Amino acid sequence: MANANVKTAADNAVHRHPEVEHFLNLNTILHSLVDFIRPETYIAQDELQTYNELKEKFLHHEEVAKRTKGQTSKSPLEIAGVQSIRTTSGIYRFLAHHQSTKTNGSTVNNKQKTKTALTREELLKKLHSKMPHRQQQAENGIDQSAKRKRTKDENKDRQKKPRTTTKEWTAPSSNSSETKPSTLQSATVPTQLTFGRFDFNTDDSPFTDSKKRKQKKFQTKQKQLINTLKKVESERNELTRLQEENPEEGKELLRSKHWKTALAKAKGEKVRDDVHLLRKTIKKQSKLRQQSAKKWQHKKAETDKQMKARQNKRQENLQKRKDEKKAKIKKRLIKKGRLIS
Repeated sequence: MANANVKTAADNAVHRHPEVEHFLNLNTILHSLVDFIRPETYIAQDELQTYNELKEKFLHHEEVAKRTKGQTSKSPLEIAGVQSIRTTSGIYRFLAHHQSTKTNGSTVNNKQKTKTALTREELLKKLHSKMPHRQQQAENGIDQSAKRKRTKDENKDRQKKPRTTTKEWTAPSSNSSETKPSTLQSATVPTQLTFGRFDFNTDDSPFTDSKKRKQKKFQTKQKQLINTLKKVESERNELTRLQEENPEEGKELLRSKHWKTALAKAKGEKVRDDVHLLRKTIKKQSKLRQQSAKKWQHKKAETDKQMKARQNKRQENLQKRKDEKKAKIKKRLIKKGRLIS
């Protein structure tokens, strides 16, 4: 890396003007002493001319860049520094810098040209080497363009092919039906599917049972007793009819009924099979209902009465307050002499 830097510095030194090279080799003390001399007297005329040309070119380039791109390639401080060069050392440094950049640019361009030329040569070599291989393929009947076209057509066909629907996926294939038993097939694949419609109100569903339980729960005690009475009466009528038609069957039914009642009582369940008692309880329940209804009506009337009384009292109080306010305003106006009583 160091060797390369030394080489580039040496190349730049060769392309520079001898006077510029001599000045740059001087030390800083001599530079400061030379700056006391006017550039017109110290620097040669041709060097001054080249400096002015380079300076104008540099400033013009930056101005064009600012106008077109909106920003300069160099910083504003650097441009200001170039504009304010007045000393001999400054002019020499400017010349040295711009001459070196010019030479660097030319060397880079030459390198790029050689590189591109080399790459072209390499490409041509590769092309010539591939030519016999392509000819051989054509002779053998292998055409790459035809192959590419074929693959392209295949891709197009694949894209055009319709996707398999859910019905096709769910439908059982012929091979699977042969291998698997029919019981498994019927279990896995449903014959009819109705989406968005579900009937939950079937007789054996748990929802109907819960509905019945709710209905039973919200039934009044009187209604339950009436239903029980109806059931007992119907059973009794059925028993009497059976005893008349077939005494043996009637006897058997009565015996089984006695056994059922005995077992229910043993379990601790309430057995309501007495018609007389059931009617008595229904009557009692209806009386209690009437009494509670009367009490409710009385209570409602009382609450309405109290509510009305409160509303009347509120209205009276509001009216009283309004009257007092009016009287107060009237009194004030009389006092001021604006109103005569």
